Amino acid sequence: MGLLIIWILWNNLSEYGGTVNSGGVLRNGILSLNEWVKPLIGTQSHAYLNLLCGHGGADPRPPVGSGFDFGKRRDIEFSQPQIRWKRKSLTEYCKELEEGRQIWLLHKKEATWRLTRLEQQLESEKARKRREKMEEIEAKIRSLREEEMAFMSRIEGEYREQQISLQRDAEAKEMKLMEAWCSKHVKLARLVEQIGSRHGGTGAGSKDFHL
Repeated sequence: MGLLIIWILWNNLSEYGGTVNSGGVLRNGILSLNEWVKPLIGTQSHAYLNLLCGHGGADPRPPVGSGFDFGKRRDIEFSQPQIRWKRKSLTEYCKELEEGRQIWLLHKKEATWRLTRLEQQLESEKARKRREKMEEIEAKIRSLREEEMAFMSRIEGEYREQQISLQRDAEAKEMKLMEAWCSKHVKLARLVEQIGSRHGGTGAGSKDFHL
């Protein structure tokens, strides 16, 4: 029974794309022959499996005293359907493991792509917010400058109006002072004229003079 299972496993290694190292383990990590076969074939068959898998050029004959006899079929405990079922199960396990590995690689690739895309979106969002903030600050600065210009224009207008008003008031006062001075000058001239005519005149009698 044990040798038949060993022969089946050995002949089907090429189907899984792997080779057996000295420990009876597939090098690509798909299957451990020792762990899977050991409960089925016993200690002696397990020792022969190690001998068979250890070196490619090893003597395939069983060791002396091992009790193996290819000419006798008394060690075969399983029927052919059971052996085919075990072989099918082994194939299915390997396929499931490979499918799981492919799914995991695909999931890892997709997760890496999503992470990269998320990082790009975050960088783009940060750049957009930074640009919006700068535009908002520039708009506030322009608004403050416009308010400053309007305030300065208003102050200049008020100052100009006050200056014009003060100038008008000064001109009006100056005009009044000139009129008052001219009036007093005329009165003074008349007084001098009257005094001169009084002292230099020849007429009899006196005349009252009133300003």
